[in-house]
Amino acid sequence: MSQGLAQGLNFLHSKSVSHRDIKPANLLLVPVSYKIIITDFDLAVMGEDKVSGFVGTPGYVAPEVKSGGIYDPFLADRFSCGKVYEFLLLISHVLPAKNTPDGPEGLEGVFGAVAG
Repeated sequence: MSQGLAQGLNFLHSKSVSHRDIKPANLLLVPVSYKIIITDFDLAVMGEDKVSGFVGTPGYVAPEVKSGGIYDPFLADRFSCGKVYEFLLLISHVLPAKNTPDGPEGLEGVFGAVAG
């Protein structure tokens, strides 16, 4: 799953799109394949390598975003991606250890699930 998030973010960045609000609530989990879909592009910008102002979700934004100054939105997305990984590592210790044949139980509660 973490690889899927990194690949999705790399794809967006290759198209000059910075998301600016990477967090678990903006990620959908596809059942069975456990692929990640990045959603909610309300704060996204295209083709800008420097932006300013505080946008995003506290707890997932980079320090330079919190300052409200000028920052690189692509680097800020990568920081947010790292915060999502940190969250996943922490939540994996509190989710039940029970596994189903299709994968770990409880992940749909962390991410939205795509109906399938």
